[in-house]
Amino acid sequence: MEKVIARDNVRFVLGRLETETDSARQSLWQRILKDQEDKLGHDSEALHAVEAHIASTKEHVNRQQALVASGGHNGHDAAQVLTLLNAYSEILLAFEGQREKILRKLGQSSL
Repeated sequence: MEKVIARDNVRFVLGRLETETDSARQSLWQRILKDQEDKLGHDSEALHAVEAHIASTKEHVNRQQALVASGGHNGHDAAQVLTLLNAYSEILLAFEGQREKILRKLGQSSL
């Protein structure tokens, strides 16, 4: 049951991170995300989930990078576009760190 709740919490936090532009709140949501990811465990199911999050986050990063590169912010403030790019980049790093942690645990458990 705890994993189901943690999975729902991860989805909720990701939604918040996608729209949060305040750096202090982003940091808070990222800490919550890491905590919830840890509750999901370190098995192949958790690895699959984090890899899906990585793929999705890379899409967000690429979209924000394209907006920055084109100068077309679709009516959004340029600073907000950059803030979201930085937030997605940090989220991506966090997910990649979580993936490495899971891979290390899986490697240890197979010994």
